[in-house]
Amino acid sequence: IGDYNDASTFMEILHSEHGLNDTGYDNPEYDALLEQASIEPDLARRSRLMHQAEALLLDDLPVIPIYFYVTSKLVRPEVVGWQGNLMDHHATRHVRILAAPPAD
Repeated sequence: IGDYNDASTFMEILHSEHGLNDTGYDNPEYDALLEQASIEPDLARRSRLMHQAEALLLDDLPVIPIYFYVTSKLVRPEVVGWQGNLMDHHATRHVRILAAPPAD
């Protein structure tokens, strides 16, 4: 799970100068794209820069993801206020139960 909801939370780790770049990945073009994206105020342009960096990463393949965090929840229709989120945290102050539907 990323520290924040942005692709850079994972992509910056593979910047050649990042302290957690344990792979030793070093691609100057990738670094330059990340640096440009980090200061780009236009979100559409920033997204294109991040996509270009990701394409380089996928071509070079310095890491292979072997695990993807997933959860499944079944929430009855009478439960309201339940919102899915990246951290899978659910404050009960936002959740309530409406009257249950009559049994058949």
